[in-house]
Amino acid sequence: MYNEEKKEQARKFFNYDNNIIAIAENVFDRMEENTSEELDNAINDELIYTEDQWKIIEYYFNPNDENINLYDAFENFKNDIASILEVEE
Repeated sequence: MYNEEKKEQARKFFNYDNNIIAIAENVFDRMEENTSEELDNAINDELIYTEDQWKIIEYYFNPNDENINLYDAFENFKNDIASILEVEE
C-alpha cells in the first residue's frame, strides 16, 4: 500500500514531524489492502506501542483546549492517514 509518493504526501501532511511520519509509515507497511478495515487493523497493531500512542496524542493535542479527548486524537490520526492513502470504505 505504501510507495514513495505516499511517503512524500505523509511528510508534507504531517509537516515533516518525524515521529508521526514514522508511525504513519509503519501503518502503511502493515496494510495489505487499501480498505477501511485494513486501516483499522494496521493502526490497532501499530498503536499497541504506548510510546507511539503518546506521540499521536502530543501531535493532535491542543494545549488551549481544556477538554482532552484521547479518542479524538486517534480518530483524527486515522482520518488523516485515510485521506493520504485515499482508503476505500
